[in-house]
Amino acid sequence: MRSLEAVGLNVSRETLDKLETFSELLKRWNPRINLVSTRDIERVWERHIVDSAQIYPHLAGHDGVWVDIGSGGGFPGIVTAIIATEENPSADVHLIESDQRKCAFLRQVAREIALPITVHAKRVEATETKNVSIITARAFASAIRDDKVSSPEGSYL
Repeated sequence: MRSLEAVGLNVSRETLDKLETFSELLKRWNPRINLVSTRDIERVWERHIVDSAQIYPHLAGHDGVWVDIGSGGGFPGIVTAIIATEENPSADVHLIESDQRKCAFLRQVAREIALPITVHAKRVEATETKNVSIITARAFASAIRDDKVSSPEGSYL
């Protein structure tokens, strides 16, 4: 399933190509740094890309700073940033990840697909979230539940 129409998104061929390049990079890097589980790697579109893309309609229309906490393999941060380059180019996307190896992967993806994101190699507790419009966290949602992150002006997804 290479289509995002199942989650209500109709994106350009260029966006799909960028998502495919991201998928291929993920498969190439995964054996070295375990970005996703080995059983999920062959289902990366269904299990991770489409799953991450489904939140984009909630992000659309929010200008300003978007922060993805615990970005890991780039879910949902890379996926939503790729879609935003077409749909909301004014979004200022920041990925927060404490693992240096995963940060190297995220930066490589950004270079290869010319993705205008900023990757921060630091822990969530050291992250300033004032003036952030959107905070996303997929595998790190406990930080929000445990109130380690706050954004009085923004929304959590």
